[in-house]
Amino acid sequence: MSNNQRPKDLDVAARSIDLTTAIVQGTKLDLVSIVEDASTSIWGHIVRWLAREKVSEQSFIRTMRLGLDVAQPNETGLEVLQRLKQTSSRLFGLQLILPGALGRTVLYDEQLKWIGTTEAVLLKNHSSDYAVDTLCRLFLVHSMDEEDPKASAMESMIRPVIKKLVDSIHFHLTNMGVEIDPSPECLNHLTKHHIDHFNLADIISELMKVDGHNLLFEMNCYIVEIVDWVLTHWSGRLVICVDNEIVSDEILGISGATLTVAINDACTSKGECVPGTHVQDFGLGKVVGKGGGTVDFVYRGALDVGETAAEFDLDSGYRSSLYDIRNPFKSPQLFLNAKEQKAAERAGQEVVRCILGLSVTSMWHTEDHVNDQLNFRSSILGLRVDPKSATKYRWWLNRVPTIVQMNLGSKSASRQLYSPKHAVNDESDLGYRRDEYSVAELAYWYPEIHAAMETTYERCECGCNDQNFQKLLDSPSGLNDGCLVNMVFVEVLLQIAHAISDGAGARDISNLRGRESALSLVEGTKVMLGCIAAYGRIYWNTWFRLCSSAVTGLPFDMASKHGLNGLAGGFMFVVAGSMTVAPIWYALEEPIKLQGSWGIKQLDGSIPGLDVDAALLEAHSTNAAAKEIAPSPISVISGGEDADEIQLESVIFSNTEELYRIGTIVKTKSALRLISPLEIYKTVMEAARPQCAHESVEEVTICPWSLNDMMLGWAGHRPPKAGAPHIGLVANSFVKQNVAIGLAGQCVLQGGDCCFACLAQKAETLNVMGICGSITRKLKRPPMT
Repeated sequence: MSNNQRPKDLDVAARSIDLTTAIVQGTKLDLVSIVEDASTSIWGHIVRWLAREKVSEQSFIRTMRLGLDVAQPNETGLEVLQRLKQTSSRLFGLQLILPGALGRTVLYDEQLKWIGTTEAVLLKNHSSDYAVDTLCRLFLVHSMDEEDPKASAMESMIRPVIKKLVDSIHFHLTNMGVEIDPSPECLNHLTKHHIDHFNLADIISELMKVDGHNLLFEMNCYIVEIVDWVLTHWSGRLVICVDNEIVSDEILGISGATLTVAINDACTSKGECVPGTHVQDFGLGKVVGKGGGTVDFVYRGALDVGETAAEFDLDSGYRSSLYDIRNPFKSPQLFLNAKEQKAAERAGQEVVRCILGLSVTSMWHTEDHVNDQLNFRSSILGLRVDPKSATKYRWWLNRVPTIVQMNLGSKSASRQLYSPKHAVNDESDLGYRRDEYSVAELAYWYPEIHAAMETTYERCECGCNDQNFQKLLDSPSGLNDGCLVNMVFVEVLLQIAHAISDGAGARDISNLRGRESALSLVEGTKVMLGCIAAYGRIYWNTWFRLCSSAVTGLPFDMASKHGLNGLAGGFMFVVAGSMTVAPIWYALEEPIKLQGSWGIKQLDGSIPGLDVDAALLEAHSTNAAAKEIAPSPISVISGGEDADEIQLESVIFSNTEELYRIGTIVKTKSALRLISPLEIYKTVMEAARPQCAHESVEEVTICPWSLNDMMLGWAGHRPPKAGAPHIGLVANSFVKQNVAIGLAGQCVLQGGDCCFACLAQKAETLNVMGICGSITRKLKRPPMT
């Protein structure tokens, strides 16, 4: 369709729809007209997106016009798009939405959706940079002559737009796990070859120009990108021949034309041929004349021996399996041998086994609050190494990482990773741990890593072994990128990063930023290992950011330069396109179960109020109590229920760049208060849970609190006034109990194995609030000695 054929006016029904409605109702979107018309709610999303990304509306419109109807996905390609989730996950107190970002909206435009399916093809074997180069070239050759003097200026205009578009599609499509189908089984035995972006764009353009004709594509090797693209975009009959034998013959659409792909498997390499190894010719031609006896070639090209692997950017943007390690320093010329690889895996396994075996207790423990300056009761959530504790770190994890079950040789005894005599005295930073640890420090603290690095020291030819190994580690210049010692160090840390994410419940690993995503995991792992060895701490913020980075592909240190402000209580959510990562325990309509609570869940949808593709959200702290209330004592024989209605909703506070704060607002009939879910979780970690076997009912005098009074008068930093024990009567609702826990700061919880009298007695003894929970609530508490 030409530009002047595009409708100038949208259908009236489409003017008021949002993206979610459009998807559910199957409404066809016209992205360019939406931006031009400026009268739909989708337009608001797109324009805000463009403004945030610093892309002008005119540049966007002109670029998108160049891409109209360049191609169309066939039935197979449309099936790829249909795998994208069309409804958001449900989360109590936080309504997730399908975001209106460009990368998702464009997938529902009939004339532009080919960009999404083409990018899915390109990212299978390449990074987003390759996709940008290919699409820029394709947009230009489709719309103007290569010799046009305006071509260079046009590319300068469209490249920034296409880069933003590619990044956004990556966020919302392939990073969500939507991928093209694997290559046909009949081609799996062939050696894979890759083509440069320049030739690929030209081939696609020529292919579309002769659409409707019977075509022949000859190639002297199996070029993956070409075959994958025609499998998802050719709309007629596709015949694939290998060495003159027909191995596939299928109808991919309604066109009556036939495309024959003839592959001559002349390459002797195994699996995947290194780019630039040899010249291989290919050509596209029209079959002309009756009987198809003549081929009129419209394009000829070759894989050039002068091209290198770097030019092909062979760095897949697809998600990968756990422990499918993508070492950013690995190349066809630089890699670990079998012995070194096994040593790296063993080192990762041993370090993880030691971490799982750490005896830990809550950092928020009352005994530590006075004399341990690393504990700030109001802000820091985490676990500290405590040899007296009977609770192992594995007790807190969502699941045991697979790496410890792998048969990698004999298992050594788990060792203690932290000793107070080796602790770092870092009083200058007011107790906040460092975020940078050197290779030398980690190699010293973790002998397993040191030993793995030594396996490559003698073999490395970078010159590192010209000096003593320890001097190499201590060198101010550090290890260089081409060093095998550096490669094995990174390999070990990536094994540990995958294991930590595995223990949190991650299903797979994101490669959103390719090499940068892998390096980000290395940096996050360095911080976590350093905090354990130097301080004996596993900080929630460090752990959560590391696991979220693995799942989303976003930088571990995103927004870290801004830090937590005084209103924040820790990190709660990470948003990456159409994905939100949340703590596994975040479900305020249910009781928080501590065992296995150090985990994450991957949700579909974004948080309302965020007009960004990437965001780190910290929880707004619980605000202070407004009044001092003193309920009159009464005598009761059991707990009571609360009659007040309760509502929960969330509000977003913009902070700086990718950092946001999210506040959870609790409302009753006459009270409104901000509450932090992280403070609920911290209080549950420390709450006393008395147990008894009393069958008789005793009368007890208490000061009863309704939820409404708690909202107005409970303050975690302020102990209850002397007299009768203060008890919150919220036995009829887990939501109300969780709110009361968050307001109390310190409390005693009544489970299904404790009578009301013992609850009151314990609360009075500890001088903290008691929370009645006669709903059977047998929550496991960490076993303590």
